[in-house]
Parts: sequence; structure tokens; C-alpha cells
Amino acid sequence: MARHSKLLDAETAQHVLIQKHFADTSRLGGTSSDLQRRMDSVLNELQLPPKTKLDLVLKYTHADHYDQFPMAVQLWERVNGAVASRERVMKSLWEFELLASDPRRHFRSISTHRLREEKERDALFSQLNHASKTCSDALDDLLRCCGDIVCLGDRPYCEKMKKDYVELLYEVEQERLRIIYNGVRPHVAPAIDEFDDETQPAREETETLPGCPSSGRTLINIRVPSAASKNRRTRLGEHLELRYKSKSSARQNSLH
Repeated sequence: MARHSKLLDAETAQHVLIQKHFADTSRLGGTSSDLQRRMDSVLNELQLPPKTKLDLVLKYTHADHYDQFPMAVQLWERVNGAVASRERVMKSLWEFELLASDPRRHFRSISTHRLREEKERDALFSQLNHASKTCSDALDDLLRCCGDIVCLGDRPYCEKMKKDYVELLYEVEQERLRIIYNGVRPHVAPAIDEFDDETQPAREETETLPGCPSSGRTLINIRVPSAASKNRRTRLGEHLELRYKSKSSARQNSLH
């Protein structure tokens, strides 16, 4: 009986502390209710599933963690700001790679355009590295001080940071295929090409049947060698063959 009494006393004490928390919340009003509102806003922006939100609420209403709640709110807000900044950079990268990683651009743009793309990609990667470092520091501080693991949706954000750029490239490729097959083309800078007498400029497939969308492909004219160039290549081949035979016979004579 004594053992059960001690357990009952402990549970009663815990219940009293929780009731005290709610009493303090209603009495202090501004401070505690403001903390709860800020925490709820952070959890909603991170799109946490209901079960994860409930676990966090139960944790910080428990007597063992209630004193950590003000610090936890500040750390969670810091993490939320870092995650939001990094996701904005990822969105900029997605929009950039939709055009910059399109292999068709090699047929429609000149090298200076691709150099400009490389500079823009380097700048975006620099922003991404800085945002990732800020995120990692904020996540580590929250884990060390409060033991909380941050998720975006139902996915731990630490794991997402390791793979999301590769996933972004895959999603961009899928989106590009969808655009091509639906007849919609992203804007690509026009090429500035130089043509000689034997070539004709590349033309875009703009004429389509009524009711059929353009495929978005670029038709490239292939240079067909003329008869004169074929004769030159034939004579060159015969000349090289004669030189090879003469060298081979000279080598055999020297061996004998």
C-alpha cells in the first residue's frame, strides 16, 4: 500500500504542477499565451503532422520541461527562420536549373550565355552553402539544448539537406519532360550563330497542324559533304596508305 501511495502521490504532484501551469497561463496572460501562439505559428509553418505537434505540446506542458519552454520557443523560431531562408534559395535554384540544366540550350545559346549561367550557379551555391551552415548550427543548438529534432513536414530536415539538391535536379528533369510533351517551352535566350557558305541556319519547328501543339524541338540541319570534299578525302586516304606501305617495306628490308 505504501508503494502505491507513493506512486499516487507522484502522479498527484505531477497533475498539480500541470494545473499550476494552466493557472499561470491564464493569470499571466500576455507572456505565456504569446509563447504558445509563437510556438504554434512555428509548428504550422514547418507543416508538422498533428502527432508530432501533439508530442511537442505534451512535452512542454510537462513539469520536467516547462521551464525550458521560453528558450525552446526562441530556438524553434531561429530554426524556422533558417529553414525558410534555405528553402527560398532552393526555390531559386529550381527556377534556375529548369533552364540552365536543359541540354537543348547548347543548340540555342552561345558560350558567353553559358559562362553567365555558371557565374549565376556559383552565386546560388554560395547562398545555399551559407544557408545550410546557418541551418545546421540552429538545428544543433536546438538538439543540444532541448533534444528536439526538426522536421519539414514528416521528414527530418537534417536528412533532407543531404539529398534535396539531387532530388531537385530529378524534379526539374521531370518538369522539363512535362513541359516538352505538353507543348510548352521555357524561355531560352536565342542563339547568335555564324554560318558559312555550306551551312544553313538552324530553324525551329514552328509550323504545326491545326489543333496540335508545337513539340518544342529544334531542327538542326546537318552539313552534307560535297563531291569535291569527298574527292579530297579519298586522295588524302590514298596518300596516307602509300606512305604506310613504303614505311613497312623499308622496315622489312632493314630487318633482312
